[in-house]
Amino acid sequence: STEDLEFRLIGKNFPDDVPPNVTTYGFLQQDEYTGILGGCDVGLSTLTFYRKGLRQAASLKVREYLARGLPVILAHEDVVVPEPPPEFILRVPDAPDNVETHVAEIVEFSQRMRGRRVEHEEIRGMVDSGYWERQRLDFFKKLLSS
Repeated sequence: STEDLEFRLIGKNFPDDVPPNVTTYGFLQQDEYTGILGGCDVGLSTLTFYRKGLRQAASLKVREYLARGLPVILAHEDVVVPEPPPEFILRVPDAPDNVETHVAEIVEFSQRMRGRRVEHEEIRGMVDSGYWERQRLDFFKKLLSS
């Protein structure tokens, strides 16, 4: 159950009456949240893209989690996450009831990822700016040659 997990939420607009296993921090600068992320087992991306009418994104939050070696839970299609997602990424549906209907998967994933860090080799194509810059240049070369 989720009572076995601890949640650390960084951001804004959290209710005042959170469960005892949830700690909220408000908005923090990078130097303020770095230590918090270091003590986490999983990064939780935005689970409500449907509210904005979005289906796909290139979330900096996901890249930051992966760059720090954190497995990730997300609800949107991310342009750098391959299909099917690797075992260190859990994708749940982007719907209002996604947490309620997938709580067992979220808990199981979180417990399975406890203490695990994603190796750089596993994520190079997802977060390596050099890789994406080469892809971009190759794209422009193809455009110019045609």
